[in-house]
Amino acid sequence: LSAEESAGAADGGVFRLWSNGEAGFTHTFTAEAPYRLRARVYAEQAGSEPARVSLRIGGEEVRTFDVTATAAEPQVVEALVKIKPGEQKVGAAFINDHVEDGKDRNLYLTELELSGPVWGGDTPVPETHLRLFVHEPGTEGTEAATRKILGAFASRAYRRPVRPEELDK
Repeated sequence: LSAEESAGAADGGVFRLWSNGEAGFTHTFTAEAPYRLRARVYAEQAGSEPARVSLRIGGEEVRTFDVTATAAEPQVVEALVKIKPGEQKVGAAFINDHVEDGKDRNLYLTELELSGPVWGGDTPVPETHLRLFVHEPGTEGTEAATRKILGAFASRAYRRPVRPEELDK
């Protein structure tokens, strides 16, 4: 995780953004898919509005949140976003710096996490996944479903039917 030098610094794993700026990392996405972007943040407040954080992919805003949490109880903000393949910066940006009457609005970023691809809901499961997961969810118990999935996979990997004793291992 890195931050623009003029806008933030890490202190014990926490990024303090004291001016408008972004902290993040670069990730190479291999396929177009939905991902979950999550940040844990808190703020020092100044002025009439709360601090604001913008979750970003490739410099583009995904979603913006008011940050009202304190260091004692940070808040988690997250967004689900469909991302295209390629190398892109994943970040969280402080977007409303303010100083008034000796008080300074600052944003603190304690975690920035990317997870996925996330499938389900309105997002169809890729054909490659369907070939591996050969059972219908909810139609069998966990052990039976596991045996069916591993049996189909092992048979393809071994290029022959898997024997029951091999599957038992």
